[in-house]
Amino acid sequence: MSANAKTPPPEPDGAVRSLPLEGIGVAPGIVIARALVYQHQDVPLFRVPLKRQEVTLEVARLQQGRERTKSQLTAIKERTVEALGEDHGYIFDAQILMLDDPLLIDRVVEIIREQRVNAEWAVKVTLEELALVFDRVQDEYFRSRRGDIFDVGRRLVRNIAGTAEHTLDELERDYILLAENIRPSDTGQLNWEHVAGLGMEVGGRTYHTAILARSLGIPCVVGVSGLMDKVKHGATLILDGKAGLIIVNPDAETLTEYRAKKRKEAEQGKSLSHLKDLPSVTKDGFRVVLQANVEFPEECGSALEHGSEGIGLFRSEWFLTRGKRSFPSEEEQFLVYRNMAAQMKPWSVVVRAFDLSAEQLGHEVGESESNPALGLRAIRLLLKHPALFKEQLRALLRARAHGNVKVMFPMVSGVGEFRDALAMVEEAKHDLRRDGLEFGDDLPCGITLEVPSAAATADLLAKEAAFFSIGTNDLIQYLLGVDRGNDQVSYLYEPLHPAILRTLRFVVESAHDAGIKVGMCGEMAADPLLVALLVGFEFDELSMNVSSVPTIKNIIRNVKASEARAIAKESLRLATVKEVSAFLGEELRKLVEES
Repeated sequence: MSANAKTPPPEPDGAVRSLPLEGIGVAPGIVIARALVYQHQDVPLFRVPLKRQEVTLEVARLQQGRERTKSQLTAIKERTVEALGEDHGYIFDAQILMLDDPLLIDRVVEIIREQRVNAEWAVKVTLEELALVFDRVQDEYFRSRRGDIFDVGRRLVRNIAGTAEHTLDELERDYILLAENIRPSDTGQLNWEHVAGLGMEVGGRTYHTAILARSLGIPCVVGVSGLMDKVKHGATLILDGKAGLIIVNPDAETLTEYRAKKRKEAEQGKSLSHLKDLPSVTKDGFRVVLQANVEFPEECGSALEHGSEGIGLFRSEWFLTRGKRSFPSEEEQFLVYRNMAAQMKPWSVVVRAFDLSAEQLGHEVGESESNPALGLRAIRLLLKHPALFKEQLRALLRARAHGNVKVMFPMVSGVGEFRDALAMVEEAKHDLRRDGLEFGDDLPCGITLEVPSAAATADLLAKEAAFFSIGTNDLIQYLLGVDRGNDQVSYLYEPLHPAILRTLRFVVESAHDAGIKVGMCGEMAADPLLVALLVGFEFDELSMNVSSVPTIKNIIRNVKASEARAIAKESLRLATVKEVSAFLGEELRKLVEES
């Protein structure tokens, strides 16, 4: 089929009614529209044996195809940057570099020469070999990069064969675009104005298309098994990007239900849009800075659009290290941090130092362990490998000269470990002075407080840290001894456990007694049920997923800090999770009724 759909597709015949398909919601929002089912038309591949004298000419065909592929990707990048902004061009830089990667091109040449086969077949064999490598890797982000190299490989095959490609840049009405995989280069050839929603069989939260969808505010569901077999072109769909659902040919009752949800969602968004430039301050004047947790630089724009006052957590390892075969250079890191700081001015950008395990950096450090979550990871790994640590610190110090950049060290267990990290900062400063490079000497160094021993000694750490940011996701599971990923015990992972609440109170009081600010960057910060409690504990900052900022800001602006303190005090008196949850639910209900 041609990918250029210009007329409304017909209703499908004999379709199953109200068929719900489950996937992973990666970009929130509800959309109701017709399906545009996009199927990539790959070039038919045959194994063509070559004569010895034909091998050199076949390698030349490969090189010509490679150059055409580079030219196309460069053009796609330029169109993408023009339409969507500079931050969305990085993926195509990576793909262009893949065309010089020995894992791909050198291996293809080797197969052509050794097996004396045509270039198209050699690319196919190489991709199959790489698929086996990717399938053995457990890391989600690395596995999601598989699509990038296969995208390049398939484009390379088309260019070797001289096959014309179809695009989706001439759509004339809104559709929910469905595909097995919206490849990175496809995104540069879409008319985004008419893409109302996205659904894919593959992918996860870190897949390039998912990141782009979140950035553009397009509802998106990925990881929908059998999607292409279950939806016909032109079917009416409901896509719920928050719940991770695609409902095929909904009946009248379901349509009515979701149209009402969509209207309510739009009304809520409209009612909260005026809050974008307003501070998150309680009725009686208590200020809570709301910031965004991000994994990729291009999310900065969305953070600002939602009214975030800075980046409270940039998970630097997601963008800079995962899925790459080498550690990022100082210059690469510096440019990322500097550009993010420039985008977020005057707000701060808090960069978490690489939170990686030895297993994740096994190709660099040659180590492996059975329980990496409690092993050589985060600050422990960085201190053991000072060259890697110092390179990141140098980049952060240099970026500090250009904007409000801060750093926090993950998994610090006590004062001694934190002092060791600070000593590395001083060494990095010394080296930068020696090299004559400009840097910010006043880089604030904080702690991602997530280890029980750090929480228990928060009063001591607060005397030496510039700030605290509580990572509740890990703190809760470590403090309660619960693996939140284990279905057998995950029910015990309770943010409202009295031990958690008392620990939070102690950390906040310790920080304030020492004159430093304390924030929270875990999932608790985005829970509407807990807002009043956190205000009552007097958190200075809360950092959360971008889409939650308006809702949390609205609640803060409709509560009094004096009432929140009373709520926090009463919560600390209660003995069980059930009691605390019921109490907070009732208080939130009263708040909603009063507002």
